[in-house]
Amino acid sequence: EWLEEAKKGQGETEETKSLYNLARKIIKEGRDGRCIRIFTGSDKDDPSSRLLSLNSESKLVSFRGYDWKIELWDVKTGKPINSFKHKQQIKAISLSPTGSDALITTILSNDDSFKLWNLVTDECIRTFAGHNKGTYSVCFSPDGSKALSGGADCTMKLWDIKTGSCIRTFNNEHTTSVSAVCFSPDGSKALSGSMNEMILWDIATGLRVHTFKSKTDSLPCSPDGNKALSVGSRISMDEDSIKLWDITGGNCSRPIPGHVN
Repeated sequence: EWLEEAKKGQGETEETKSLYNLARKIIKEGRDGRCIRIFTGSDKDDPSSRLLSLNSESKLVSFRGYDWKIELWDVKTGKPINSFKHKQQIKAISLSPTGSDALITTILSNDDSFKLWNLVTDECIRTFAGHNKGTYSVCFSPDGSKALSGGADCTMKLWDIKTGSCIRTFNNEHTTSVSAVCFSPDGSKALSGSMNEMILWDIATGLRVHTFKSKTDSLPCSPDGNKALSVGSRISMDEDSIKLWDITGGNCSRPIPGHVN
């Protein structure tokens, strides 16, 4: 519904503002901006949840920057399922389709790996190592069997969740750190984003399909796989930094104004 509103050019709405409002753990309904539910944790006045990941099974995981607390939520009821304090500051997090695990990468400059973490037992299940200079972004495949990661080495990697082995490295296309990655809903394609470009890849062949000129820090794909939102780099602070893209045609359908940094 948010994408439908974006098509109409209604950028200055609660939907676009919700990118920041989500930091307060508020989920917005698409058309009228009505608040469906507010998620209130142990600190009721805390607005500092800086990372969120929502799956198709109505579960939400959040990470609070100031105390390193991870919270798993039931979206339908708004009630917490589990919470614990992580051992390190988290850079990126992706919730599994089942909601029991998450992919986590930390901000440690010397940590080139990311981890599969059990959100029920608060235990590390597996470590994935392979990037150079740090891992910046992670994402589960729709079926939960694979993962994507983006690194400071300007590459995106495809991983096997069960074995922890790297299946494929997508490289020689990005010129800066890969700060965002995501799968298409059917798992056949992948998008990677950096400060200079956004690239569409074929998962099976590892080949580049198309390059979009967009500075990207965050990269969700529409449910039909035909469109994507690129959220511009925090460093560049571009106006109209939220853009709706036609993936099949390779064009920017519409910039969504409202944010300047």
